[in-house]
This record gives sequence, structure tokens and C-alpha cells, in this order.
Amino acid sequence: MTGAWVRGCRYEVVRVERVTRIGPDRPERPRPSDMGDYGPFQIHPLMDEEGNTTYSS
Repeated sequence: MTGAWVRGCRYEVVRVERVTRIGPDRPERPRPSDMGDYGPFQIHPLMDEEGNTTYSS
């Protein structure tokens, strides 16, 4: 299943990858808003060798 209906609205599950904007004659250069200095988000808790999870705040 790649989507769901919630209260009459269809929601799709997607995977987001880096996108290159294509202009009329060539690919566009990166915009200043495309660059983030915050780095990637940690979406899963850390797990050690014994299988114990640690949650960071």
C-alpha cells in the first residue's frame, strides 16, 4: 500500500531524493535556500551491540 484515504483526502507515501531543477536551456544552479547547515535528521534511536536503544534529546 502506497497511500491512504483519511477523511476523504488521499495521502501518498513517497521517498524524497535530491532534485535537480531544469530550466529552459540547462539545469539550474543550487539556490541559497537549498543548502542547510543543520545536517541530516536522526529518525531512529541509537542501538548498541546488546540491542539496547538510547534516545537522545
